[in-house]
Amino acid sequence: MATNIAELSLWGTQIGAVVWHPDLQYGEFQYSAALQGSGIEPCPITMPVRNEPYEFRSLNKATFKGLPGMLADMLPDKFGNALIDQWLVRQGRNKSDFNPVERLCYIGNRGMGALEFAPLLGADKLTDTPINIQQMVKLASDILTARKINIQLNNEKIIIFRCYILLL
Repeated sequence: MATNIAELSLWGTQIGAVVWHPDLQYGEFQYSAALQGSGIEPCPITMPVRNEPYEFRSLNKATFKGLPGMLADMLPDKFGNALIDQWLVRQGRNKSDFNPVERLCYIGNRGMGALEFAPLLGADKLTDTPINIQQMVKLASDILTARKINIQLNNEKIIIFRCYILLL
């Protein structure tokens, strides 16, 4: 089942939550009441702390994936997404059913910044899971091998096309 709500923490303090609206394909973020008046501004220019939720439906969908910029910045890059997509295949899930909030939850506390994400429901039941480095290396190797094969096939197509033109 899809996770549509995630809590956000900054330096170990819960600062808000994001909800994914699957029918409309966008996320909505709201700061927690505890952050009000604290003087902490995670995103002071585009998302200053306030009571009302933030949504940015007009942002480029391909870039921001329906999320506010502060959250979209935490999404994985192409290689990270390729790793997640391989993991999804092994879990028997379709990548198109894995929404951006779930991707943030997958990142959890392993992101590059100070923000951490956890599914809102059942978050108290989360446990640390050891990472199988050998499995991660194999996933990365499989992805790189697939890319190498695609590059080789593209190069062969170019060579065949050039030979065809020379024959004309």
